Amino acid sequence: MLSKLFKSVILFWLITFLRYCFVIHTTNTIQFILSYSYSLPNRQVLTNCYSTQSTLEFSRNLMHFVVHLESTANSACKVFPIGVKANLTLMSPSFDNITITTVDFSYEKTTSLLFNIPYVLTDTQIDELETEQLAYLTIYSFSEITTLELMIFEETLSQLSECFSSINITLQFNGFLLEMVPTEYCNNQMKLEAASPDNFIEQISLMVFESRFLIPVAQIVPHYTDALITYQYTTTDSTELQDLMTLQQTEFLTSTLNFDSNQGGVMVEFVFDVQHIFFQTLNNVLIDSVLRKGESSFFVVFGEVKIAQINAITGYTSYNYRLNLEKNGVQVQFVIITTKKKYVAEQFGQIIQFDCNAINEKMRADCLLFYQYDSFDSIIIDLQFLQDTILLDHCKEEAKYIKSPWDRAFAQISNTQLCVTPSFVTGVTDYQIKYKDITLSNPSVSGNQYCFKCQQQCKDFKEDSYYVFGDATDVIITAKLFHFEYSQVVIQAAVIGVLIIIASVVQTVMSMIKTSKMIKQMKKKRNQANQ
Repeated sequence: MLSKLFKSVILFWLITFLRYCFVIHTTNTIQFILSYSYSLPNRQVLTNCYSTQSTLEFSRNLMHFVVHLESTANSACKVFPIGVKANLTLMSPSFDNITITTVDFSYEKTTSLLFNIPYVLTDTQIDELETEQLAYLTIYSFSEITTLELMIFEETLSQLSECFSSINITLQFNGFLLEMVPTEYCNNQMKLEAASPDNFIEQISLMVFESRFLIPVAQIVPHYTDALITYQYTTTDSTELQDLMTLQQTEFLTSTLNFDSNQGGVMVEFVFDVQHIFFQTLNNVLIDSVLRKGESSFFVVFGEVKIAQINAITGYTSYNYRLNLEKNGVQVQFVIITTKKKYVAEQFGQIIQFDCNAINEKMRADCLLFYQYDSFDSIIIDLQFLQDTILLDHCKEEAKYIKSPWDRAFAQISNTQLCVTPSFVTGVTDYQIKYKDITLSNPSVSGNQYCFKCQQQCKDFKEDSYYVFGDATDVIITAKLFHFEYSQVVIQAAVIGVLIIIASVVQTVMSMIKTSKMIKQMKKKRNQANQ
């Protein structure tokens, strides 16, 4: 009993203390007993700042509201500072108020305010937006305030430009592999019709160059929340197989992935660029290829070639070397066609020459035009193996272009050395000759001639072939070799020397015979005179 009485007394004094601690005035002033006071501002109410034609826009996929402001150009409203707050209130109780702060506001320049929705909207709430009829916008600073009734509502037909962070395809002989990385920005749009009859993806197609392939919606849309979407497309259709064969042989392809979205009965198409197009090819066959120019020709120098993989290909009747160049949107292709199987092994590890003067007249003009360029937007080296006109296999590689300090060089070889004379030399410090697995270095220099000792290796170099002549770390130039056998010169010189000696001996003998005859005749005349 005493305990309850004690608690009642304590509660009475506590209430009394709190009543005397605060004094609440009706003049919008809250005063604390420690003489601290804070007065709410009497804000200046600004009217007619914005037209009733201002609109409220809702974006489903980005989950935000945007208020598009139609200014009335009221000079009295210019007093708003750059730092203001804005509050958006919808009439439906399903939506909480949203308040934002902006630090770059300008009555004259600000035409829209973005309100990100900080809470998750259910499908029911989103559907209620279609019946929303009124919303209030309040813009206020410390001393100014204006309000606007919003009666025009719009829903953005979803712009899905950021639905995927990357899209790649690998073209195969009988289909393709599609790989996509979703961003999850478009969860509300990636719906099947059964789950969302008013907003769903109706069709998906892949365009590669001029070929179109339909992709089942059910294979993509339900997996949009996955970290990676992969889809393998395989076909037996003869038309599509022919299209895929053509695409395998087409360079500089472009591709798009297209989504047809049904949004409330309105069809909207979203087009995504495919970032990378890969090919089903021999992997890692052509390695570190470099493009060079010289003597009105393009030279492709292979850093490394996996000959074993090429030799494993059977059944081909011809193969093509293709050099594909692109500059300023213009694309050209130069082709070398051969049926000599040994040509592969002989040329790989060396250099492929595309001679502008040796191709047809129509392509010669393009070749000489591109020969003038010192850079290229794209360089693709392509080797195709064909059985008549059917592509059996191929390999591709992007090459790099490196400008040479000269455009031509002359080479000579003897039994002991290989000498190269370039047209001029600039900026080269370390010279090497490379041919297959042979590397010659540390040349002796005489004027503009560089001679490399080769001894037994000299016999491996072939006449009228091109060789890499450059520094230790970078391919610099190709030089054409004009074979010159030093041993033949020695033999010829020896033979000529012997012939000269023989001729001299013969001449001497003949002179001696002639002299002997003359002496005999003189003696005979003397004897006759003495008689």
